[in-house]
Amino acid sequence: MNHIHFIPQSKFVTDKAGTCIVDFLGKYENLEADFATVSAMTGVAAPLKKVNESNQAFKHAQTLRPDEMQFVQDVYRADMKLFNYETVTRRESQ
Repeated sequence: MNHIHFIPQSKFVTDKAGTCIVDFLGKYENLEADFATVSAMTGVAAPLKKVNESNQAFKHAQTLRPDEMQFVQDVYRADMKLFNYETVTRRESQ
């Protein structure tokens, strides 16, 4: 789990004490609004282009086994707290 793609995002935006050191944290689910916020903050007006867009919903959390879900939550616990995400539980098939 030392590969850069698996490092919790909180490691990139906090200091060693865990204090957020960036001016703004955007979220993918608010991408357009957060992009506009950053554009306004920086004074740089640029279009937000859509490339490689998919029409499929991202539902990987629903395919994880309980032990896998726990692993993800353990690894990314700091991210979930910093970004105000709730703990996700797998919905059982109806």
